[in-house]
Amino acid sequence: MTGDVVLETLRRIVADSHGEVPEITADSRFADLEIDSLVLLELSVVLERACGVKIFEDELVDAGTARAVAALLRERSAVG
Repeated sequence: MTGDVVLETLRRIVADSHGEVPEITADSRFADLEIDSLVLLELSVVLERACGVKIFEDELVDAGTARAVAALLRERSAVG
Protein backbone atom coordinates (compact mmCIF):
# COMPACT_ATOMS: atom_id res chain seq x y z
CA MET A 1 0.00 0.00 0.00
CA THR A 2 1.36 3.38 -0.95
CA GLY A 3 1.51 6.52 1.12
CA ASP A 4 -1.06 8.06 -1.23
CA VAL A 5 -3.59 5.30 -0.49
CA VAL A 6 -3.02 5.62 3.26
CA LEU A 7 -3.31 9.39 2.90
CA GLU A 8 -6.62 9.20 1.01
CA THR A 9 -7.97 6.71 3.54
CA LEU A 10 -6.97 9.02 6.37
CA ARG A 11 -8.56 12.02 4.65
CA ARG A 12 -11.83 10.12 4.21
CA ILE A 13 -11.88 9.02 7.85
CA VAL A 14 -11.13 12.54 9.10
CA ALA A 15 -13.83 13.98 6.84
CA ASP A 16 -16.37 11.42 8.08
CA SER A 17 -15.45 12.13 11.70
CA HIS A 18 -15.07 15.91 11.60
CA GLY A 19 -17.01 17.01 8.53
CA GLU A 20 -14.00 18.76 7.06
CA VAL A 21 -10.52 17.78 6.02
CA PRO A 22 -7.51 19.83 7.05
CA GLU A 23 -4.62 20.11 4.63
CA ILE A 24 -3.02 16.67 4.99
CA THR A 25 0.09 15.58 3.11
CA ALA A 26 1.97 12.29 3.28
CA ASP A 27 4.41 13.91 5.70
CA SER A 28 1.92 15.80 7.88
CA ARG A 29 2.38 14.79 11.51
CA PHE A 30 -0.79 13.31 13.01
CA ALA A 31 -0.12 15.21 16.25
CA ASP A 32 0.13 18.53 14.38
CA LEU A 33 -3.22 17.81 12.73
CA GLU A 34 -4.75 16.98 16.12
CA ILE A 35 -5.94 13.62 14.81
CA ASP A 36 -7.52 11.89 17.79
CA SER A 37 -7.37 8.30 18.93
CA LEU A 38 -10.79 7.45 17.47
CA VAL A 39 -9.61 8.42 13.99
CA LEU A 40 -6.44 6.36 14.42
CA LEU A 41 -8.44 3.40 15.72
CA GLU A 42 -10.70 3.55 12.68
CA LEU A 43 -7.66 3.88 10.42
CA SER A 44 -6.23 0.76 12.05
CA VAL A 45 -9.41 -1.20 11.35
CA VAL A 46 -9.72 0.02 7.76
CA LEU A 47 -6.08 -0.78 6.99
CA GLU A 48 -6.37 -4.24 8.52
CA ARG A 49 -9.44 -5.00 6.39
CA ALA A 50 -7.82 -3.64 3.24
CA CYS A 51 -4.36 -5.16 3.71
CA GLY A 52 -4.80 -8.03 6.13
CA VAL A 53 -2.10 -6.50 8.34
CA LYS A 54 -2.80 -5.49 11.93
CA ILE A 55 -1.30 -2.19 13.03
CA PHE A 56 -2.26 -1.08 16.50
CA GLU A 57 -3.29 2.46 17.34
CA ASP A 58 -0.13 3.11 19.36
CA GLU A 59 1.96 2.02 16.37
CA LEU A 60 0.10 4.56 14.22
CA VAL A 61 0.87 7.24 16.80
CA ASP A 62 4.54 6.22 16.76
CA ALA A 63 4.63 6.19 12.94
CA GLY A 64 3.16 9.67 12.98
CA THR A 65 2.63 10.25 9.23
CA ALA A 66 0.79 8.58 6.34
CA ARG A 67 4.12 7.91 4.63
CA ALA A 68 5.50 6.14 7.71
CA VAL A 69 2.29 4.11 8.09
CA ALA A 70 2.57 2.99 4.46
CA ALA A 71 6.17 1.91 5.06
CA LEU A 72 5.09 -0.03 8.14
CA LEU A 73 2.36 -1.75 6.13
CA ARG A 74 4.83 -2.71 3.40
CA GLU A 75 7.26 -4.03 6.00
CA ARG A 76 4.59 -6.10 7.76
CA SER A 77 3.23 -7.42 4.45
CA ALA A 78 6.72 -8.56 3.39
CA VAL A 79 7.27 -10.35 6.69
CA GLY A 80 3.80 -11.92 6.86
